[in-house]
Amino acid sequence: AGLARARVRVRVQRVVACAPDVAHANTAATHPTAFIHPTASVHPSANVQAGAVVLEGAVIGARVVIGANSIVGEDVQVGEDTHMSFGVRLSNCKVGRRCVFHHGVCIGQDGFGFYFDEDAGRMVKVPQELGVIIGDDVELGANTCVDCGSRRDTVIGNGCKLDNMVQVGHNAQLGENCILCAHVALGGSSSLGERVVMGGKSAVADHVTVAPHSRIAAKAGVIKDIEVPGNDHGGFPATKATLWRKQVAIL
Repeated sequence: AGLARARVRVRVQRVVACAPDVAHANTAATHPTAFIHPTASVHPSANVQAGAVVLEGAVIGARVVIGANSIVGEDVQVGEDTHMSFGVRLSNCKVGRRCVFHHGVCIGQDGFGFYFDEDAGRMVKVPQELGVIIGDDVELGANTCVDCGSRRDTVIGNGCKLDNMVQVGHNAQLGENCILCAHVALGGSSSLGERVVMGGKSAVADHVTVAPHSRIAAKAGVIKDIEVPGNDHGGFPATKATLWRKQVAIL
């Protein structure tokens, strides 16, 4: 019965996917209050809404929607059919095709990197001078933030779906088709293999690698590498779900 329901759900989703997307329908236009720098390249079919700003050197592809009060920074590239809702901020990034960014998404801002200079007696910022690469068909929920790289580009692979208020630290690498639920946090230089699923409020520590097809339970904390693909993990520190459930039962 469960398999039958799953098949029906997939068929319904395929039908819906073929229907016209009224919410994201694009009418080519540039609002009078929008600003487009003379050196920016904006495809004639793009829709630049009220108060939006496109800065110098930016490249905007066909049928892109730039929502009201959004900002596309210098030299940013946005692939065709990408839709940005209100108040999106893009800098230091290259965005693929058919992406969806919901309200308040921020991509390419400085990562969080500091060290204490003993001689100067103060905190010193680590330069954050690289970029962010967003693949095709990526969806980012409201107020999700993706930091730019410091030693390598931050990468979000094709088909990844991130819920609201997800934090992706500098240098992080996400394989294709990962799902990150609300409030997930990825530490700097962490890596996820393809099709990793992370439950709400779970986290991966900096420089930690998670194997492909892993599933991380809500509120779990991954503080060491997960090397074997396809397993469920939960708890803090995260361990295999079977052991975690036994630990919980004992407590």
